[in-house]
Amino acid sequence: MRKLFKKLRSRRGETFIEILCAVLIAAFGTTIIVTMLTTAMQLNNVAKQNDSDYYSSVTEMEQMTEKKGTVEVEIADADDPEGVGGKVTVTTDRYGDGEYSSYRKGDGNA
Repeated sequence: MRKLFKKLRSRRGETFIEILCAVLIAAFGTTIIVTMLTTAMQLNNVAKQNDSDYYSSVTEMEQMTEKKGTVEVEIADADDPEGVGGKVTVTTDRYGDGEYSSYRKGDGNA
């Protein structure tokens, strides 16, 4: 503790090497922070572009709807001979050349 107070009261200046080291450490730290921020901004821009591309593709696919259909599906439990289950109405949509399909429960009004 005495050395610290002695150093604080001392009138001697810092050496050129000490100042140079401090400046180099500060420059290195600043470079790292700037690099991290630049990389984060680039990744954010790529993520935004990917989101935009995804939603554009989904919108385009939804606009290509060619066929709609309604199917009634009966559900039964194979392990239960009394046939616990029921019927569910399923609406189907086919997109493009029928290559893609989507299904939803109900008559499509939901």
